[in-house]
Formats: sequence, structure tokens, C-alpha cells
Amino acid sequence: MMRIVSLGHGGGVPNPYGNTNFLIYPEGQDPWLLDCGPDTARRILQEEIPVQGILLTHLHDDHSGGLKSLAYNDRYKIGFRRKLVYPARLQEGLDQQLINLLEVVRFFQQVLRNGCLCQIP
Repeated sequence: MMRIVSLGHGGGVPNPYGNTNFLIYPEGQDPWLLDCGPDTARRILQEEIPVQGILLTHLHDDHSGGLKSLAYNDRYKIGFRRKLVYPARLQEGLDQQLINLLEVVRFFQQVLRNGCLCQIP
């Protein structure tokens, strides 16, 4: 039997009730996360919930804003990669988010290298 647990009942803006995301527990398996808002990512990391993957429905921040935090934590702190499942229509938006993130990383590499703030070319 599958079990579904709500992680909040807030709206599209930060609030004390969390994001409207869910944990889906397939029988005998670690949970999957349905969407990953910023509050949800923080909670998953703080409570060390062993989420095996994320089912992403759309790219509004309250549903996807925590992806970067989880990905950073997974890659650099625990060396783990969660599965990410999403509709094909989201690929272009995810690609653009990745390009933006890479630009920020390059900027900070320049700052570290040059010891000063500089603009992204």
C-alpha cells in the first residue's frame, strides 16, 4: 500500500506552514518527494528524510525552489544523486536554470581567483 504525507499547506509565498509538497511512500521503499519548494528542501535536509527521488510537476518556485539546495547538498556533502522525474515540457526551463547556475559558479570562481568582485562577462 502506498502512503502519502503532506509537508505543508501554505501557498506560493514563504509562510510558517511550509510548501504544499508531499512525500509519497511506495510500499517497502524510501519516499519520493512530490515537488521541492524551498521550505521543503530545508525540512528534508534538517530531518534527514531519505528521499530517493523527486517528482517535479512544474517550475514555480514553491514547487521547484529547493532543487538547487538539495542538489548542492547531495553532490558536495553526501556524494549522492537523487532521481529527478519531470514532464518533457519542463526540459527547456530546467536547462535555463542550469545555465544560470553555471554563470553564478563561474562568477564566484573569478572572485576567488581575483580576490575582488567583478561582473559576469
